[in-house]
Amino acid sequence: MRAIWPELAGIALSVALAACDVGGKGAPTGIPATPTATPVETPSPTSTPRLADIDGVPVEALEIGEATDFPEDVALVISTGCWQCDGPTTGLERVYRNPTGEIVVETLFTPEKVGLPPRVIQTDKGPQEDEPTMNGFALTPDGGRIVVSVCTRGGCLEMGGPPGPDAETTLFESRDGGVTWKRIEVLKGGFGARAITDEGVLLWDFSTTIVEGDGERLLYQLYPSRNVVESPAGTTGWRSISTPEGEVVWPTKDGRLLRSDGSEYLALDLPGGGEITSVQRGPGEGAPTFVTFFEPEEGGSQGGEYLVLLGPDGSVRRAYSLPGLVLLGGVFGPLLVYGNAGVEAEQLPVPPPRFYVGWLPVALDAENGKAAPILDPFLDRPGRNLVSAVVEGPFARVTGTSGCVNVRALPGAGAAVLECVAEGALLMLNRGLEDERTEGGVTWVHVVTPAGADGWASGEHLQR
Repeated sequence: MRAIWPELAGIALSVALAACDVGGKGAPTGIPATPTATPVETPSPTSTPRLADIDGVPVEALEIGEATDFPEDVALVISTGCWQCDGPTTGLERVYRNPTGEIVVETLFTPEKVGLPPRVIQTDKGPQEDEPTMNGFALTPDGGRIVVSVCTRGGCLEMGGPPGPDAETTLFESRDGGVTWKRIEVLKGGFGARAITDEGVLLWDFSTTIVEGDGERLLYQLYPSRNVVESPAGTTGWRSISTPEGEVVWPTKDGRLLRSDGSEYLALDLPGGGEITSVQRGPGEGAPTFVTFFEPEEGGSQGGEYLVLLGPDGSVRRAYSLPGLVLLGGVFGPLLVYGNAGVEAEQLPVPPPRFYVGWLPVALDAENGKAAPILDPFLDRPGRNLVSAVVEGPFARVTGTSGCVNVRALPGAGAAVLECVAEGALLMLNRGLEDERTEGGVTWVHVVTPAGADGWASGEHLQR
């Protein structure tokens, strides 16, 4: 097997999944408002799917619909890098609308931002310097906690071979949505962050050997315990999937997902097999589960990619054939999904830029089978622009502090401090409960921090 960058090899599977309630002022209840420009009425390019039905439910074509504005009360965590290449992720960004309606793009992580020096590589001509590279990243569903692995010395993932003897990986962690970062470990060897689980951070160990015969099996490690996890037999070992419950599972080529002990997490009854590429679930009891899978070509018939919605009992509710590659990044409301899709130039309401790669973030209405491209600010930014997490709004940005704002257990300057949240972090406004109270001449706002602390912050330091 040819070695490729881990976060691109499993790009459809390393996408962090979010499940967020809809509500509050300005929160979307379906596809957000469309721009004033009238799109070209061109049908989505799609071929006849190989599967006419899935478990008796007819397969419909997912349409690329009219373009849409960037939504309110949603922040998207975006991973950057080139598209259609084996290159690494170059950084993480946060994109959202501020209270004046302006779209804000903020850099959360790059090796340069955390002050890393050049990476020293030993060659037959002596030591040479190169830029540090991101080996991988992992996020919690809401993007509150992020772990990034960076190759800071040597060659951590060589093309066609294992890491070099001097390879070194540095792990960075943020617990406030990517605003502040802490260097948590320096590991000897090449490792890629793949998932955040209840048992620790799952790291792909690049030095392990693929076991041939019963599938491509790799070894992983859990940080900080360093316990070894092996991908189960019969699975595609480098494709790990984070489930809505925080488990890590691996796909087989016959429509199943297996845990590391070989037990079955999910199975689709697919004629001729198929490889599941992502799983996520809407919020609340009775919400559907979203599953994307790839059906390979077989016996001269074409394969294809599909999206199915499963009910609480596991039965298929809706089934769609996809016009191209579709990656699901996070759920906002029961049936509104943010992710990415291939969008042809003729489907845009404006002429595409010179180097348009046919790839954009989308708002996917899973009930009606339409994906609305989000043009601004992504159309003029060729590259990956991969939706990797969805931050639930409405929210307020911490501002005007000397470094951080205290979130207290109760409204009042004398209440216990639960957390001091850094300048620039987003606090979710606690909807459905009393959201403001005046104590001691100060307006206190009910918030939830990226780390999950539920408390009160001074409105003087909140932009909302």
